[in-house]
Amino acid sequence: MQKYLILLLISFFSSCQAQSVLWSISDSNYNVRGYIFGSAHIASVKYKNVCNRADSILDSVQLLVIESDISSDINPELFKLLLSSDVESIKNYLNDNEYKWLDSILLSTVSVPLSVLDRLQPLILSAFIELASVSSSDTFFKMEEVLVSSALEKKKQIDYFETVREQLNCISSIPYIDQMHILKSQIRSVDQEDLLMNLYENGDVHGIAKYSKNNIPPGAYDVLLTNRNIKMATYINKVLKVNSALFVVGAAHLGGKDGILSLLESKGFLLKAIK
Repeated sequence: MQKYLILLLISFFSSCQAQSVLWSISDSNYNVRGYIFGSAHIASVKYKNVCNRADSILDSVQLLVIESDISSDINPELFKLLLSSDVESIKNYLNDNEYKWLDSILLSTVSVPLSVLDRLQPLILSAFIELASVSSSDTFFKMEEVLVSSALEKKKQIDYFETVREQLNCISSIPYIDQMHILKSQIRSVDQEDLLMNLYENGDVHGIAKYSKNNIPPGAYDVLLTNRNIKMATYINKVLKVNSALFVVGAAHLGGKDGILSLLESKGFLLKAIK
């Protein structure tokens, strides 16, 4: 009995502390029901091997589930959700150096000055910083596009955690000042992008979660991560009752005590890191 308890504790400790962005999800009888992959969304091609590991999983499942439909168009009604209801200019929230730097990022990525995109939600603008961080030095790729293309070739079903409208409503619900806090933090920490990608390369999902928590205001963190993690874990539980699946979410959703891995464990699933 004592030996069994020691082995159980070792197994539990290993499960919680293991580092990987790809995990198997098993039921209480150790039957693998599915897999979950933490995506970097847009990354340098040097991380293609990480995505390829997830791609190889598709052969053994029936369904691919990603965050939202990346192929859907933004119609005029949805475009309104990209715009801030704040009547002030973003220039009122950025100092001259920050404004000029962000303006140069937009010109280099979409060839449009910041003055034209002044009304966009700050979190939408932050996405261009992420794009610039990989496109300025390397050829980059979109992980979800690779996986969706592969799933279509292998004739797998594709489903989504959220609609595009739900994601945009989520962003719109975050106060403008909190979005600006995230944007300004991203501008200040742009030189830490290598640090974040090193965490990703090492599979340190708990480190990524900690980084996110330290750089996102609590209210916005709950909207962007905690609340969505709960919904995603509930959906995963529902799907795995009838289908085997590969679930793809942003890597920041996985780690931490309120991350999807912990939430799935609380539902009785056994998680195992895949190296």
